[in-house]
Amino acid sequence: MKKLPLLLLMMTVLAFTSMAQALPRPMNSSIEEWVDGANYDERDGTYTTSAMIHLKYGTDLMGNPVADDYPGFYGDELITGELTYTLLDPDKLFYRIYTDNDIPFVFTSDVYPALFADVYPGMQEATLIPFGYNGGDIEYWGPHFPGLTNHVEELAEFGIVVEPFFTWRIGVQMVYIDNGQTSTSDIVYMEVFPQLKPATQVTSTSFLADWSCDYENTYIINNFYDDGLPGYYLYVINKATQDTIAINNIEAPNYVEDDFGNPEYLAGATYLVEGLEPGATYEYYVVVKQNPSAGGVYHSVVREVTLPMPAAAPVMLPADYGFVTHTSFRADWTHEVNPDMVQDYTLYVTAAANTPLLTETFGKVTAESDQNTNIASYLDDYCDNEGWTGAYVYETAGGLKFGNSSNGGVLTTPALDFTQSGGIVTVSFNGMYYNTDKTTVTVSCGDVSETVELTNEAADYTVVLNGVPEAAGQKVTISSSGSKKRYYLYNVTVSTGNASASSEPIVITGVTGNTCHVENLTPNTTYNYYVVANYTDGTSAASNVEQVTLLPPPAPELIADPATVTMTASYGEVVTATFDVLGANLMDNVILYLDDDTEMFSINPSTIGLADAENGATVTVTYTPTEVGNHTASITITSEGAEDVIVTLNGTTTMEASAPFMFPAAEEYITTTSFRADWSDETPAQNVVDYTLYVNIKPETPEPAALLLNETFYSEDVPSADSNIDVGESLDDFCDNPGWTGYAVYPAGGGGMKLSSGSKTGYITTPALDMTNCGGIVTVNFNAKSYGSDNSSIIVKCGEVVDTIQLTAEAADYSVVLEGVTAAEGQNVTLSGVRNGKRLYIYGVQIYNGLQSREIVETGGADSRVITGITDKYYVVENLTPGATYTYYVEANYINNTKAASNVEEVTLLADGHGFELGDVNHDRQINVTDVTTLIAMILQSDYTLGCPICGELTGEGEINVTDVTALIAKILNQ
Repeated sequence: MKKLPLLLLMMTVLAFTSMAQALPRPMNSSIEEWVDGANYDERDGTYTTSAMIHLKYGTDLMGNPVADDYPGFYGDELITGELTYTLLDPDKLFYRIYTDNDIPFVFTSDVYPALFADVYPGMQEATLIPFGYNGGDIEYWGPHFPGLTNHVEELAEFGIVVEPFFTWRIGVQMVYIDNGQTSTSDIVYMEVFPQLKPATQVTSTSFLADWSCDYENTYIINNFYDDGLPGYYLYVINKATQDTIAINNIEAPNYVEDDFGNPEYLAGATYLVEGLEPGATYEYYVVVKQNPSAGGVYHSVVREVTLPMPAAAPVMLPADYGFVTHTSFRADWTHEVNPDMVQDYTLYVTAAANTPLLTETFGKVTAESDQNTNIASYLDDYCDNEGWTGAYVYETAGGLKFGNSSNGGVLTTPALDFTQSGGIVTVSFNGMYYNTDKTTVTVSCGDVSETVELTNEAADYTVVLNGVPEAAGQKVTISSSGSKKRYYLYNVTVSTGNASASSEPIVITGVTGNTCHVENLTPNTTYNYYVVANYTDGTSAASNVEQVTLLPPPAPELIADPATVTMTASYGEVVTATFDVLGANLMDNVILYLDDDTEMFSINPSTIGLADAENGATVTVTYTPTEVGNHTASITITSEGAEDVIVTLNGTTTMEASAPFMFPAAEEYITTTSFRADWSDETPAQNVVDYTLYVNIKPETPEPAALLLNETFYSEDVPSADSNIDVGESLDDFCDNPGWTGYAVYPAGGGGMKLSSGSKTGYITTPALDMTNCGGIVTVNFNAKSYGSDNSSIIVKCGEVVDTIQLTAEAADYSVVLEGVTAAEGQNVTLSGVRNGKRLYIYGVQIYNGLQSREIVETGGADSRVITGITDKYYVVENLTPGATYTYYVEANYINNTKAASNVEEVTLLADGHGFELGDVNHDRQINVTDVTTLIAMILQSDYTLGCPICGELTGEGEINVTDVTALIAKILNQ
């Protein structure tokens, strides 16, 4: 390939680069104003017109924003600053002007050189642009030409007829042409005249004229009188008679002012033209109201509307009170027209304004600021109505101030007649709270009241009181309570019925018959209603207005069935029962409040929705007894306006118990000095406290587990009555062992400690204890009882291990075994109440390492022994008289403090020579290694029922130990 010369290559690249460069886009113009004028020369009978558009650039010729910081001055535009943008060639820049039909008029720089003036070296700006041309002369601010003006009527005085180029808008577009390429800005339009829309809301005697102008790019043409209010004239002409109706000074609802306070942009308006001739055709147009010195008439296009002929209107009949309820009525009407002419009907229903019984504006107050004189004793001197009373009332600007820094304020109306109120009264007032008090006022009449939170700016408030006494002589009170709960009132109105009902009309469309049911209205409210017939020709006719007053609302009612719920449970059992709640005419949800000091009952649900209550709802009561006996609670069922209903709950807890059955003594456990008593009991274990075994034995107490702490809360000064001084921080003064801590602990009358109060939950914590050898098990024994009728429980805790015990009203011994505690030094045990108001007494505490069941105590003489505190269902009675016969039985002690005794059995112990050789521990008539094994098991397990203790005691020491094992082995080896 042949290489191109370097210079040719560079020229080719430059050429393509130049071709690829996009043509700059001219900037959009922003139309500031439009000026239109007409001059008539009486000397030669000619006239000239001039028109110009004043433009202000928003961007440079590249479409970039222009900074107002370059120097220069042109016309009435002050321009300062520095130019940093690429300029277009003004010879290639021209304009297009667009009128109503968007046919452009083109103006180039060679024809209108004065349009482009140097405002900075190399920078041209066009500020005055002509929008029409017909051969007239060019002046610096624009051309003069015939035929482009809106001064039509002014020039008509000289016999000159002018047809304007446009009627309501013009537009400007900048065009740049370079090397056959064209680039244009957007077309910026400016509306000049009102845009009149076709007539709407046309009836046989009226129609609505509607026109509009946008704020932006709308010029008013000096559109204001000396009073400064912009607006319009509306002309309506009967086309047949040419009678003209002129509606003057229709003010524009909105306008924008310029920097000098003159109207700059004008909005449109509407006007309902009434009192016209049915069936007539009218022409109408709107004219901009302007300063007469400006000259010219600027009007819209002319519209035309033909009014329909009226048809016979429907006649609304008085309400039939047989169809009137507290929330609905039936509207009935007649209509003497051909039904084929009626498309449908529209019914309008509006709440009628209530006539107030009392209106007070405090019109005799003359103060201009807050006063400090209490005028409560002579309020009538400051009120429009006589009979007002109050407390802590002071004058203020335009009203009254209530309350001071120490007391709330009260205002009470004169006596009013509420006999026709239907039990409903509306209280309206205007007020606010004082300074930063954030006051809540109470509006009341009789036993009915409502609260209102005021704001710190004066506002209107409306309160509807339901259930007020329907009698004469009633009074309404507005009050606050507490210090610094001050407020202002500026007026008060009291009306019967619900005056808060919405005044917005209820519109029911598409009704095809001559009757209509209206529902979901406000009870005890008066309504106005009428019907409009909509004809097939697009016209309509309204009936007369009738009035109906709805019935007062029926009283809300609640029913509970049954009113008493009775439940029976066995101890440890959870039972449920139900009752039904039914509501009628309710105004709010139903709330159920459970009053249960026993804490054994619960309910579900506690809130019933309005719809569910009206249909009937079922409530479930759950009874979870924690002690045997009879228990009661109650449920209060309430809903706004309804009388409360009480449901009584009765619960009875019985204990399932049967007498234990004692088995005959098993032969294998009978020795010369012991036997084992075994029995059964079908009573659930949780219902058994312990057993007492009655037998003739010698007294002997088993070895207890290691005692860690024994506390009797000893004090030399025992109070005769409960103290109310919390000694939690000084417990050592009342304890045998130092190191106790606690909270809400009070010395008890007669000794011991009382935990908790009505507002505090009490506890006591032991000194640090050494639980190294507890094996993870700690036994806590204590004597305690519940306070009064509190039905209290006690919580026993060591580390993370917790147990809760229900206490009885009488002092009793309790034993709690905590399994899983940390076997270490420095451990503490805490005994506490469950919550405030659940008080208890505690009289002594014993804490043991390991398992310490209820202490087994044997009492009595050689012929009669009683063994108490047994928690198992067997017991080995030892050290009895060889060969003697004993009778024995067991008695169960149940948690409800009842007892049950078993049958009686008897046992005869072996005599001293009981027929087995010494060493035959297992009584198999042989002495061998199995006897050694049995003997060792008896010693290691401390269970001497595993074999024969008599045969195992080979050394004569009086007890079985390792020396007997040695002796038994020697005996076997020497056989």
